[in-house]
Amino acid sequence: MPNWTDEQLNAIEENKGALLVSAAAGSGKTAVLVERVIRRLTDKVNPTDIDKFLLVTYTNAAASEMRSKIAAAMTKKLAIEPTDTRLRRQLMLIHKAQITTVHSFCLNIIREQCSFIGLNPDFRIADEGEIAEIKQEAIETALENGYESGDEGFLLLSDMLSAGRDDKRFSDVVLEIFDKIQSHADPDEFLSEVENMFIKQNGADMHKAILIEEAKNAAQYGLECTKIALSELETEPDLQNAYQDAFIDDLHNATKLIDAINTGWESAIKTACEIKNARLGTIRGYEDKDFQEYIKNLREEWKTNLEKIKSRLICQDDEEHKKSAQLIAPAMKALIFTVRQFASIFAEEKLKRNAVDFNDLEHFAVKLLIKDGKPTPLALEIASGFDEIMVDEYQDSNSVQEAIFNAVSKNGKNLFFVGDVKQSIYGFRLANPYIFLAKYHSWQDRETAQDGQPRKLNLTRNFRSRKQVLEATNYIFENIMRKALGDLDYTEKEALYTGADYPNKQDERYKTEVILLDTQNKDDDAPEKIMLEAQMVAKRIKKLIDDKFPIYDRDRDITRDIVAGDIVILLRSVNRKAYIFRKALEQIGLSAETDETSGLLSSSEVSSIISILHIIDNPRQDVELIGALRSPLIGFTEQELADIRTIDKKAEFYDLIKNSAEQGNQKSIDFLSMLDNWRKISADLPVCTLIQKVFEQTNAMGVFGAMPNGKQRQQNLLAFFERARIFEKNSTQGLFRFTSLLRGMAERGEDWQAVQVKGGGAVKIMSIHKSKGLEFPVVIVADCAKKFNEQDLKAPILVHPELGLGPKCRDIKRMVQYPTIWRQAITIKARREAVSEELRVLYVALTRAKEKLIITASSARMINEIKKLSVISQISPIPTYPLTNMHSYLPWILLPLLKHPKADILREQAGTHSMNSLAPDVFDIKIVQPQALDKINEVISFEDLISEDIKLDFDLPEKSDALKDIPAKLTATGLKESFKVHETSEETNAIRANKKLRQPDFTQKLRGLTPAEKGTAHHLFMQFCDFKECEKPDGVQNELNRLRDMHILSNEQAEAIKIECIENFFKSKLYTEEFSNSNVKREFKFSVVLPAEEYYPQLVDFSEEKVLLQGVIDCLLETDNGFTVIDFKTDRVTGNMTLKRAEEYKPQLIAYARAVEQVFGKKVNKTVLYFLNDGQTVETIF
Repeated sequence: MPNWTDEQLNAIEENKGALLVSAAAGSGKTAVLVERVIRRLTDKVNPTDIDKFLLVTYTNAAASEMRSKIAAAMTKKLAIEPTDTRLRRQLMLIHKAQITTVHSFCLNIIREQCSFIGLNPDFRIADEGEIAEIKQEAIETALENGYESGDEGFLLLSDMLSAGRDDKRFSDVVLEIFDKIQSHADPDEFLSEVENMFIKQNGADMHKAILIEEAKNAAQYGLECTKIALSELETEPDLQNAYQDAFIDDLHNATKLIDAINTGWESAIKTACEIKNARLGTIRGYEDKDFQEYIKNLREEWKTNLEKIKSRLICQDDEEHKKSAQLIAPAMKALIFTVRQFASIFAEEKLKRNAVDFNDLEHFAVKLLIKDGKPTPLALEIASGFDEIMVDEYQDSNSVQEAIFNAVSKNGKNLFFVGDVKQSIYGFRLANPYIFLAKYHSWQDRETAQDGQPRKLNLTRNFRSRKQVLEATNYIFENIMRKALGDLDYTEKEALYTGADYPNKQDERYKTEVILLDTQNKDDDAPEKIMLEAQMVAKRIKKLIDDKFPIYDRDRDITRDIVAGDIVILLRSVNRKAYIFRKALEQIGLSAETDETSGLLSSSEVSSIISILHIIDNPRQDVELIGALRSPLIGFTEQELADIRTIDKKAEFYDLIKNSAEQGNQKSIDFLSMLDNWRKISADLPVCTLIQKVFEQTNAMGVFGAMPNGKQRQQNLLAFFERARIFEKNSTQGLFRFTSLLRGMAERGEDWQAVQVKGGGAVKIMSIHKSKGLEFPVVIVADCAKKFNEQDLKAPILVHPELGLGPKCRDIKRMVQYPTIWRQAITIKARREAVSEELRVLYVALTRAKEKLIITASSARMINEIKKLSVISQISPIPTYPLTNMHSYLPWILLPLLKHPKADILREQAGTHSMNSLAPDVFDIKIVQPQALDKINEVISFEDLISEDIKLDFDLPEKSDALKDIPAKLTATGLKESFKVHETSEETNAIRANKKLRQPDFTQKLRGLTPAEKGTAHHLFMQFCDFKECEKPDGVQNELNRLRDMHILSNEQAEAIKIECIENFFKSKLYTEEFSNSNVKREFKFSVVLPAEEYYPQLVDFSEEKVLLQGVIDCLLETDNGFTVIDFKTDRVTGNMTLKRAEEYKPQLIAYARAVEQVFGKKVNKTVLYFLNDGQTVETIF
């Protein structure tokens, strides 16, 4: 039985009313939810059947996992009580349990009641691509209707949004409004409220209140800065004499402005306009320039805030607002009409296609379940079937879903909500955390609630992380999270408390690291800045691995050395940055598993297929045709295409290809023959079958599979094939429709997600959003100086679910455009909500770590940033106003740290003193300069070079002929005898290996592992297994299971491991005698520069030429007398073949020995080949 905490037991057993469980990160909420179900099922007095629960989660995967966990818990309980027939019956009913997503629940209701909402029984859910296509057609129709109507308001709106160009901005605004109002239970009613706001002369009271509150906060902060300045000036009489009068004047002005703001809108405007800032007095010869600058910065805070109040917050009186309302009202009414018309056309077209989208599922369910604000008879009937409704991840629900939950409940009394509002990070999906917060702030604590009253309780004990991680997170968030930022005060109830038991509790190595990179002259937006940070992170990861940082394996109750797969790098956005971090890791010999959102359509392999589909549909498209010809599938070179173009520079390229074929160009003849065949069959074949034919005739799977990252490329091709199959199944068939869909997606910047091929033993790089719900031994939260994305606040018309629309006002007579009160208020409100969500994203990132948390940031103005923030840190507590106006995570992290007693390194830069002696000693803070980073030797690939500006020198010396076929880089594994130049013929240049391409297999999963892939699997096992464990009986099998569970080995790789062969190695004389007396280095990576003539005798006259030799040695045994190089081989050899095969590998082993001696300056005594399949050993003594 688990040892439940009191908090968890209360959540499990509470049944006296609706319950809201605020479950902190790592608090075991899933386990609590499962146990609550089990106890309700087995209650001796009032048991509940499993099919009397409605358990709602937010993904199908989560629902499936929840069902599995409940079934597993039942099975476990039955093992203890095998005679419990009732529980056995519940287990049989588990498949009938309503453990589902919101959308699946709504879908079931709609399927049964479709006739009441005008749907055919066989309606389908359209995919994203089809919905986008229907939307585009609907918006075009709606705008055409508007123009044809000649409505003055519509034309004014068009003038505002189109700016004399196309209607893209216009259509984007309509679509955004439509999408955002879908979170309302009745979108049309919301539009009516918004329309009424513009019709009313004074429909902005709510908006003014927001602006007044913001102005008051800004003025209050300015007043605090002024008071600090006056206090500080008392310590410097000379500066006081010069500056005091101006600061006293500021003090009076700030106080007067705050009083006026408290009085009302008009008074605030009048007073703000009257305030003029006095000039600072002059002082000469004052030596403490830093202190003088500090005082001036304090005054600048007041002046900046005053200007913001006057120009952006309370800048329009009532009369001006009325004029703005009159000017903008016709356009806003036209906009609302257009949104409604679009919604009608969109719905009508979906109905014609017998299709619905996910928003429809929720809104149709609301129509069936609620009428005039009350549950319908259908809702009451459904509600009678549920004893309890349990909603997981409740912080991510919206108003529509909330209405559904309430409608099918028993007057709200059988609701059980669990979630953590501090982890509500899906605002872009229209999640509304304020639904959770409304209950959290209004419902009574469990201890004080009366029977039948709704109540709440908190789960605060964290069973995931070490104390150092939790205390670091608590320290940061207790200083910055509050209702105005994060929407919740981070009190003792919200803090995280240690629940996990770890060894080495006081080990200094587990402190949270904050590493700040001052990139100095690198611009914050320059690519070099993030490259430097990536290199710094890679270096820190390598040191963790080299130092054998200890990781506690809870399942085995042992402490082991860290491996790359224990580490994750979290980024706010992985686009264009995950690649940089991956390259930095690869440069030091570490692999990385990225979570880049690179799309399917933008991958080179799928782009090639798309180009071919476009020219099958219409070959007279030069861009697509040249793209297809230049692709690896057709294989025209740039020179060949240039020669064809010279035939006629003005002709279409399709005609030129035909001309080239007529002149006897065999490539052109073959291509046109293949294209003609594709065009003939395209009229009769489904798109997916056509794509299959293209794959087969171009050998696409083999061609792209042989390229770097080939497995990923093959998966992308198969995923594209599957998308085409779904398209044919769900919508109007045909190549033209499919290519139109692809073209439309490209124009809108849309894409399908590429399928990720996962591997083990690699550092993970992912977005913070993707990491939610996961945990990792070591977490590096990187790129914390990245600016928040605030582009949405620059939209021509802002949309807010409460405040409505925020337009600018265009006064044609005066030829001016300016923001309205509506827009200013929505800007403030929307930004406050956005930065609150960003703070919650940071909370999610920090709470993913189990044992070690590292925070990194890089900035060209790091020292200036610290100095600027030190001004704010002098105010205690940290004032809300500047916190809500930050633009990255970095200030939120630095401000609490500037108060920390162990942050002397920060205060030395800022010239301030410690202010919080009670802070936990859990931080290790460093400021790093670029020159302190060891240069990482980079191997530049061709793909890297093509993006660089390369200057070509055509005055090459005579040695160019000798060098033209010589690579700059060699790999040791490529030095087999057949590719070693001097061992074949001194007169023959090195030949290139011909890769044998595997044939594709469309209809089913790619067949088993190739011999090379099986070899890779065995090498992975030997790299990551625990040698000591493998010595034990069944130790190899146990280690294999562990590596599979850790995802270092995939299931396919694990099944390919020959356990008996591995066991024989650990019993061999080589292992028992050699390994026990040596220092073992596994997977030793090297890069050395050697004379090229050693591998290319034709370069004997060019002794200055070098070649980079790279490789990875399986095992390197170090003794006092020197090294032994061991290389594992999975070749199947017998008898005399062993020595012959060993001779082939001799150049590779010589290269290994040469590299080891150069790296360590120490002799290699011998090399050993160990053939795993046959247990044979071949030694070479040096």
